[in-house]
Amino acid sequence: MTNSACGVCPPNQYACPLTKTCFSNIEDYTKCGSLTGTYLDWNLPEDARLDLLVKAVPLSEQITQLVNNAPAINDVSLPAYNYLNDDEHGVKGTPHATVFPMGNSIGASWDKDLTHEVGAAIGIEARSTHNVQKDKSGNSCGSDSTGQVVSNGCGITLYAPNVNLVRDPRWGRAEEVSGKPPSLKVEPVNPKLSLLVNLGLR
Repeated sequence: MTNSACGVCPPNQYACPLTKTCFSNIEDYTKCGSLTGTYLDWNLPEDARLDLLVKAVPLSEQITQLVNNAPAINDVSLPAYNYLNDDEHGVKGTPHATVFPMGNSIGASWDKDLTHEVGAAIGIEARSTHNVQKDKSGNSCGSDSTGQVVSNGCGITLYAPNVNLVRDPRWGRAEEVSGKPPSLKVEPVNPKLSLLVNLGLR
């Protein structure tokens, strides 16, 4: 919800986005007529909704979204959101999340099922952490691991674990990946992909 929508409705009522209409129950809210034909219309395909959103937002405001801490766009009821969320081995920003081994440690186990279980657990904990936050933008949660407070580990956009190759152990994010020697021969089915692999671009 954008700040401009806060206080529009009395407590325990739902504000219909893009309007000043209030509903007392969730069933009526999901049928909010003003959403039909907009990017918030859940009956439309995803591509159509994205096209509607892009058409409704001026390019200058679209550009403001290209940062970690993206501001709200009130005209389309798009709330602020902080995309910075590095969950290398568990959810940051809360003492209640599980701390897993770093990616290269899990990779050394050669256990695909274990890797999947860890990723699924991090995803569930990230979602549950996000769900209980009063401020869903992710701007109210902070970590001071860098010496200054930054909002990291607050949203549901996870930058890590990731699947990049570690081509140089000095790379600062090497601990986030499962690890794989770049010299290991890959035999992809797609010949174009094979070319990218051979050129070191994939």
